[in-house]
Amino acid sequence: MKLNELLNSVNYDKINGNTEVEISGLCTDSRLVKRGDLFFAYKGGKHDSHGDISEAINGGAVAVICERPIEGCAAVQIITRDGRGQIAPAARAFYERMGFRVAGRSGSDAQGNDFPILHMRLAAGEER
Repeated sequence: MKLNELLNSVNYDKINGNTEVEISGLCTDSRLVKRGDLFFAYKGGKHDSHGDISEAINGGAVAVICERPIEGCAAVQIITRDGRGQIAPAARAFYERMGFRVAGRSGSDAQGNDFPILHMRLAAGEER
């Protein structure tokens, strides 16, 4: 899937780079990035993953959704006000493009906390 196809599903303020790059996966952990991934960087309560962008790029990330511009970044940068908030809509669009469809929704996680989770399955007739 081309990055520019995914951009219709996320909110962003600015793009630095060519959005015609091919995205083969999504990742929020720089240690687990694979070649072709889109990496999400955001400032959390305990960790700011903007510091992990270079590790993600070294691991093969071709694009980054981040909350501020990163100097010297070799990957395409999609600048947004809420990096974490873009994960769910980007993931839904990515997997729907891969042939998955929403099959259900949970209103809470396993501990009963409010945490909506979409359940997806490969659409009938689709093969992966």
